Amino acid sequence: MARKNHLLPCVKAIGWTTTSAGRKKRVYDKPKTPYQRLVDSGVLDPATRARLAAEHDRLNPADLARRITDIQNQLIRLAERRTQTDQPAA
Repeated sequence: MARKNHLLPCVKAIGWTTTSAGRKKRVYDKPKTPYQRLVDSGVLDPATRARLAAEHDRLNPADLARRITDIQNQLIRLAERRTQTDQPAA
């Protein structure tokens, strides 16, 4: 969740517009992470804002990616072992 909320920007639909051909087209805002949207909204009290900022500063994107890859590889190995033999994986 830390990776998704702090590091992966997403766009939100903000309305519709019409093209020159008369078709409707969705309009999106600029990409922001959920963390950025929350901070920009101004609804956080100072203590929560400071806690989230400290959490954001501690994040290491490369380390998160390595940990996710390690866990995915572990799951793949467990699944392989289970499909190659009739024994339970764990």
